[in-house]
Formats: sequence, C-alpha cells, structure tokens
Amino acid sequence: MKENKLFVAEALIRWHHPDCGLIFPGDFIPRAEKEGMITDIGWWVLETLFEQQYAWQSSGTPLTNIAINIAGEQFQDPLLIETTDKMIKSYSVPPDKITYEITERDQIDLDTWSELVHHIEQKGILLSLDDFGTGFNTLVHLTKAQPSFVKVDRSFISTITEDIKNEEVIRGMIFLSERLGFCTIAEGVETKEQLNRVMQLGVKVIQGFYFDEALPATQFHEKYLKVPKEMY
Repeated sequence: MKENKLFVAEALIRWHHPDCGLIFPGDFIPRAEKEGMITDIGWWVLETLFEQQYAWQSSGTPLTNIAINIAGEQFQDPLLIETTDKMIKSYSVPPDKITYEITERDQIDLDTWSELVHHIEQKGILLSLDDFGTGFNTLVHLTKAQPSFVKVDRSFISTITEDIKNEEVIRGMIFLSERLGFCTIAEGVETKEQLNRVMQLGVKVIQGFYFDEALPATQFHEKYLKVPKEMY
C-alpha cells in the first residue's frame, strides 16, 4: 500500500440467473459441492481466467497477477497439473500472472498436499494460502511450500479495531510471513479504520470492498488496467 497501486487481483464468480437475478457464490457453491459439480465449475473458471488474460495480453494491456480459488476437490484432482500445463501452453500467458488460492478449509494429507504444491510451483504458477489461521493448515505447511502470499482471514480483520487479540495475531502472522519470505495479504478490509490499522501493523498488500466492489472484466480493464489508478 505504500506504493498506492494495484498489485494483484482476484477472479470472483457470480451467477446471473435468468429468473433469480444475481446469485453470490455463498448461495450456490455449497450446493455445487454437494451435487459433485464443483470441479466442473472450477475448470470453467480456470479456462475463463486464462482466456481473459490472453485477450488482454493480445491487446497490449500490461497484465497484473490474478488469483483464482481452487476448491479442495479440484486441488486433489490428478488433472489439475496436466490442465494447468495445457492452459499455459495454449494461451501463452506467463504463469506468474496466475495465482492459485488454496483454502485452509480443505483437510488434505500433508504429504499429498506438499507433493501437489510442489508440482504447481514447478509450473511457475504462484501460490496463495487463503483464509490463513482458520482452517486445517498448520504452521508446518509453511515449511513444506514457498507460497507467494499468505492471506489473513477476514474474520480477523472484521474486529481488528475492537479486539486487541486479533491485532496481535495479525502482527504475528506478518512477522512470521516476512521471516519466511512470504507476502501477507489482509483480506476483507471494508472501512477506513480497518485500512489504517492494518497499514500501521505493516501489511503491504490489502484487499477488500473498501477499494471497490467486484467488477466485470470489461470494467476492471477500463478502471485499473487501461489507465493505472491510485487505490486510495
């Protein structure tokens, strides 16, 4: 935030239902997981991201890194590495312009997790540990991989101005991440007070609706890629 510019972005999914209107992922992703459709949705989102990055690159637009959430079922799918390699070659998008976000809510055997992460890193795709501090991943996971980003879960951010314990937890995460060479991202920042506090704690990358709501790709391009904009 010291540079006051866009550093990374995140691809978010929305369902524009013909009868129900705009449906948010919290309302349909759990059903998709229950019905066994989450991996198919994941493949569609992944290819859509590569297609969009390719389109921007072909038009001469400088690319920014864009993160995508990888569901636990998709993360463990043997096709993930093969499909990633195929996408990189098909669209000629630099792999370091894509980040795979792996949530801590997914309980995966540590050895399996480490092997999958290693294969992703070999492809040049960046890695982000999402919802850090709230799920199954432990500190030992940080010693088994070299994630580019560690995202402090929004549950810590939402009460940062009210709970001194949350503040100390975030401070510890920042210290640990910097010592291990990771970049800490504070997600879910929605107010000026939260922004000021996480900046005082030393968070260098901040994400949240304080800056903007989720935008369609065309609007995102016009607002942030076509003409670089100061974030606050």
